[in-house]
Amino acid sequence: MMKRIALIAVAGVLAIPALAPARPGHGPVVKAAVHACLDERHELGRENFVETYGRPAFPHCVRQTMPEARNAAQVCRDEREQDGEQFRTDYGTNENGANAFGKCVSEKVSQHDDADDDENEADDNEEAESSA
Repeated sequence: MMKRIALIAVAGVLAIPALAPARPGHGPVVKAAVHACLDERHELGRENFVETYGRPAFPHCVRQTMPEARNAAQVCRDEREQDGEQFRTDYGTNENGANAFGKCVSEKVSQHDDADDDENEADDNEEAESSA
């Protein structure tokens, strides 16, 4: 009798996490932010990356990149809702296009980072011209 009670208690405890709702939509967003920070760390070098974000640099970078990754995810959701088949064709890199959403988010975040770099470079050029 005690074994049955213990078995039922263990089964109940193990079933609780399975019933908990998952946080939808965070996977591709976090993944895109992490990849953007990895790319940035590679471009800047570790020392400049730490100077830019402080310590601990990587979590700070991911936290700062998350809002633009969320915006990119929303843009990709909208694109996917308009024409899902074309979306998989445009962004998917495997045979069934199942990875299209993650690839779309990653591409949008990378485009945003490139645009920021171009803006900063233009501002630096303007400052150099005005001081000359």
